[in-house]
Amino acid sequence: MLKESILNNLSNLNINYFEKDIRLNYTGCNDSTAEYAGLDSPQQILNKSDYNLIWKDSSAESFQTTDQEVISGKPQINHLESIQVAGGIKDFLITKTSLLDDNDKVVGIIGCNICVSGFTLAKKEGYFNLEEQRLYLGKAFGDQNLTKRQLQVFKCILHAFTTPVRSTIRDLKNKLQCRSKAEIVLIAIKNGWTFLINEKVCLPKNLGAIS
Repeated sequence: MLKESILNNLSNLNINYFEKDIRLNYTGCNDSTAEYAGLDSPQQILNKSDYNLIWKDSSAESFQTTDQEVISGKPQINHLESIQVAGGIKDFLITKTSLLDDNDKVVGIIGCNICVSGFTLAKKEGYFNLEEQRLYLGKAFGDQNLTKRQLQVFKCILHAFTTPVRSTIRDLKNKLQCRSKAEIVLIAIKNGWTFLINEKVCLPKNLGAIS
């Protein structure tokens, strides 16, 4: 399944991910999320809410509030929050978006977070131009932008698709200053571009024709 491919990508990058149903009960997570929650395995988080977990006093209320906003169509991108986890209070950078079924109906939430305690975060600016279908990367990446072709391949990488367009992948690595497709996914998460994961990918037969 597409969702499973995305989650495997995140897990391989040591990114904490989680899923919730429409009632905001957990339906899944990876090993690191379970460890931060003080659980022995991801299975132990199933059907629990934030009020049943270690961060119930520090963050459950704010989590539920932002979850409702996400379900209403407002994704949470790069939100910095201090959370009580196993081992103490740590800072996390959180991104959440709605989870859709095959009919584009919201059925829950998928999210990821990165523990940034002890790190200094550099603010990176950029924006997506819907009309031009171009992603402008901002000053941190030399004010470059991704072309339509590069953006389509970028989405495919985020969706864990295998694409034969090696030259475009090489261009993406150069623009995003990374060495592998795994790092490309991590860059997307850190810069709040995970909304692209939620978009449907329509890859043209001839990518070379797109400028």
